[in-house]
Amino acid sequence: MKITFSISHSVLVFLVILFSEASSQSIIDRLTFQSTLDKKTVPAPANFQANFPSNRENSFSVDIALRINAVPNKFLKDKELGPFIEYHRNTEIEKEQSVFKIGVSYDFNFGDLAVRESVPVLLGKINYMKDWQDSLQSLQANAMFTTLFRQKGLNPYFFWIPNISSRFGVVEFIYEPDVGIEFQYTQKSTARTANGTVIRFVGQIKSVLYPFALQLKKRLSIPIGYTYRHIIVDNENLEEDEYQLFQAGVEVILFEGSNSKHKAGIALTYTYGEDPANGFKKQEVTRLTLTMKL
Repeated sequence: MKITFSISHSVLVFLVILFSEASSQSIIDRLTFQSTLDKKTVPAPANFQANFPSNRENSFSVDIALRINAVPNKFLKDKELGPFIEYHRNTEIEKEQSVFKIGVSYDFNFGDLAVRESVPVLLGKINYMKDWQDSLQSLQANAMFTTLFRQKGLNPYFFWIPNISSRFGVVEFIYEPDVGIEFQYTQKSTARTANGTVIRFVGQIKSVLYPFALQLKKRLSIPIGYTYRHIIVDNENLEEDEYQLFQAGVEVILFEGSNSKHKAGIALTYTYGEDPANGFKKQEVTRLTLTMKL
């Protein structure tokens, strides 16, 4: 814990300096509010659900990630770096999830699409994680890579190029592939007899379909995603060395602010698999939730 706290204090000092250099841009404009911070062009919205039955215990689920971009205005274009918190809690499933994270998240474009055909992107985070369900705490870090390409005017012939929008009749389509590395150092807990380090390769792809994109102004979307993880370093002697996660759903936007980045709605989502980085154990779950994105 001493190491964790000293790292946290160093990060806080760094962020105070960073904020002192930033100008008075609106805090709302600097906020990112999603379910996680690991996707560039097709991020999933934060979601909430609660049940208060009269004859049973109350239950709820929440997936939120909030970041404040602390990059000074003169460096702001195509760069985000700042403190974040992330919380995943679900008491409605067989294998409950209860994870809190706090740390620093980054999102850097290495170039300008106005003068280049493609731009590499690096995004990730360094954080402390507390998993109450498994009574453990971890130091985590990850780095994910993707590439942005200049838009092609929705031309369907270029649908295979990632991170650009294409239109097939009344349906608009975009997909984002990411590859990267996850590091996790876990302290001794009730579930483990010793401290341990795990490094995982991560490959993920997420696509979004927008039926009747023009007519509905993208208020109806069908996201589909798949994530594969494979352990490449393991001194915890874990039983599994690979993890898979499949997600699909339908989202309807009920409110959209003047800034199209600000949205709220409802979503029906299906999840099958496991996500060790967020304390989600292997299971099958279908949920109807409220969603929000900033």
